Amino acid sequence: MFETVALGILSSLLASMLIGLVSFRDFFWPYVSCFTLYRNKSLRISMAAVLRVSDGSRLLLIKNRQRPESFGPLGGVIKFYASAKLEDRFEFQSQSKRSDLGDDLRGFLPARNFYAFMKWFRSKQDREVESVTRELVEELREIYLDELANTIQSLPLSFVRHVHEGVQHVPGTHYYQFRYLEVYELNPTDENGRRLTQELFSAVETNDHLLAVTHREIMRRRSRSGHLIGVHSGYLVGRKRAGPEPAPFYE
Repeated sequence: MFETVALGILSSLLASMLIGLVSFRDFFWPYVSCFTLYRNKSLRISMAAVLRVSDGSRLLLIKNRQRPESFGPLGGVIKFYASAKLEDRFEFQSQSKRSDLGDDLRGFLPARNFYAFMKWFRSKQDREVESVTRELVEELREIYLDELANTIQSLPLSFVRHVHEGVQHVPGTHYYQFRYLEVYELNPTDENGRRLTQELFSAVETNDHLLAVTHREIMRRRSRSGHLIGVHSGYLVGRKRAGPEPAPFYE
């Protein structure tokens, strides 16, 4: 009797896992590891979108707000809406203690809830679908380019790729991590996209919060001018970051 019940439970678990694998082909190993090895571990998730701005030979980077010693891609975290009820549904806890960042999709949840969380995320319900425009406007205002920010209503965007990291243990912490990133670019065939690109690269000359670099500089993680380039800038040119995971922030 006990063996029959145990076999039934095991069969049910395997069936659930296989169904998940079919729908989660892009996240095969993260799903498997969260379903098995790490299901009772704390998982840090970071869901973001970045903007690739290119003049043909160079890419535009901005001084990182959290790591001001380096430059990284324009863009940032995707936000969720209160109607998502993430704490109730997935035991999600925001990483930030600031009230204005409490709706960022950057925080912690039990790894066993990864599948359900990603199923919700991919439904695009109760969250930002396109966060790049908001992030760009906010970033431009933060670096005193208000006049340029005020001209932006919506961006002519083209989707480039999505990439993900993990699940990986973060050294010196008690948690594992899954990072997801969507990459967009300004549509080069759109007049507004070309104009904005020109204005952004023109701003590099007078604004030390912006940096124009080549693909090679990104992969070397250092600009010719000596500035440090964040490893996640590598996703602007390919599917791999340009170096090892940077040191985590204190919680």
